[in-house]
Amino acid sequence: QSKVLADLQPILGDRLGRDIFLVSISVDPERDTPVAMKEYADKFHAQKGWLFLSGEKDRVNRIVYKIGQFVEELDSHSTMYILGNTKTDHCKKGRPDLTTDALATLLLNLADENKLSK
Repeated sequence: QSKVLADLQPILGDRLGRDIFLVSISVDPERDTPVAMKEYADKFHAQKGWLFLSGEKDRVNRIVYKIGQFVEELDSHSTMYILGNTKTDHCKKGRPDLTTDALATLLLNLADENKLSK
C-alpha cells in the first residue's frame, strides 16, 4: 500500500499538502519509533503532505479506535484505506487492493466535494 501511496503523489500534484493529505498511522508504535517512521517515509520518497504518525500506544489506539480500525491483535489490523473530507464530514473506505489510479479518483472526487457544495 505504501507503494501505491508513493505512486499517488505525482498524480495529486500540488494538491498534496494543500487540500489532500496522506496519513500513515503506525499500529505498532512500540516498534515504529520516530526514527523508524522517518526512515520508512524516506524509503517511499514521501513528499510534503504525506504524514507518518506514531506515538504513545494508548494515544495511537484511541485514534485508530475513533476511525473504527482498532483491534486487539496487531496482526489482525485492517489494511483498508480510510478516506475523509473534513469540510463535508464525508468518509469512505477503500479496499487495500485499489490501484493507484482508482485511489486517486476516489481522493480527488472526495476533495472536490467542497467545490460542489458551494
